[in-house]
Amino acid sequence: MQKQSNRVGPEYTTQFVQPPVHARGAGDAGTKYFVNARSNAYHEAGHAVVAWYNDINLGVITLGAPEDETGRARHVNPLQGVDTAWGTTVADRIRMEQLVGVCLAGPLAQRKFSLVGFRRAHAEDDWQQAGDLLSYFVVSHEELEAYFRLLEIQTRNLLDLDFIWKSITNLATVLLERRTLSGAEANRIIQAPMA
Repeated sequence: MQKQSNRVGPEYTTQFVQPPVHARGAGDAGTKYFVNARSNAYHEAGHAVVAWYNDINLGVITLGAPEDETGRARHVNPLQGVDTAWGTTVADRIRMEQLVGVCLAGPLAQRKFSLVGFRRAHAEDDWQQAGDLLSYFVVSHEELEAYFRLLEIQTRNLLDLDFIWKSITNLATVLLERRTLSGAEANRIIQAPMA
């Protein structure tokens, strides 16, 4: 989200682009491989499940081709139509917090699944989106950092709930197999542990 535009659009995408990692060791020196695709599936599933939890309508969720390992979780933007130039309401702040949670959930789910497979670069775009959103609602860098940390803690606590983590695991497993899911398919998979 760019600060040049004060009006927020209809769709929001959390995108994960994973850089290649070079293998180490004598047997595979110089061979490129990508960190486990399952880790990427958990990243996108984290975004999707937290969006669902916050009643944000899901769009298409994808995991890229194995050789590039990108992914996207599309969902409706809960801040659509908010004009930050004219101030924001308490309801706007709540929706912003929910959207920041969606941004943070991808990297947090990926890290929870595999601390070894997680790299800082996996989260940079999501952290940037979260910081951009928060910047509309704070007046100082100190406040931004504290608010970011609070929402990160709250999102991590949400991922620790058993039914949320089961939903993330189920969605990641199916996403890894199918590579693309509609919002309706994702909703059914997410809700399965609660049935």
